Amino acid sequence: MKINFGCHRLVFIFKRIVIKFPNFYYAIMHKPHLYYLSWTLKGIKGNIQESKLFKLNNCYYPILFSFPLGLFIIMKRADELKDSEIDLEKFMKEKNITVENKMDSFGLLNNKIVCIDYENQ
Repeated sequence: MKINFGCHRLVFIFKRIVIKFPNFYYAIMHKPHLYYLSWTLKGIKGNIQESKLFKLNNCYYPILFSFPLGLFIIMKRADELKDSEIDLEKFMKEKNITVENKMDSFGLLNNKIVCIDYENQ
């Protein structure tokens, strides 16, 4: 298992699945400070957004399960995408998606390029 720490979410990466949780770390470690609490709320919002958006565009990686209130979502693990496999700007423009323009926001599902991190829509 591997854990990726983002500002808004923690991503637990297992062999076959990925679980995304809101990142409560900053809110807990910095006492109840609204600035850090807002990061946790953005993680909750991101999980809720992803659980709804994947149904609207087949370029978004599908959610297998979403827990109510955005507490966590479960996805199958995507295959990694290499820099040489995609022109991100062109892909995003063609598919009419606006996500963070970075390679680890994308992956492969059945040899098809999909967006795996689309919380900021």
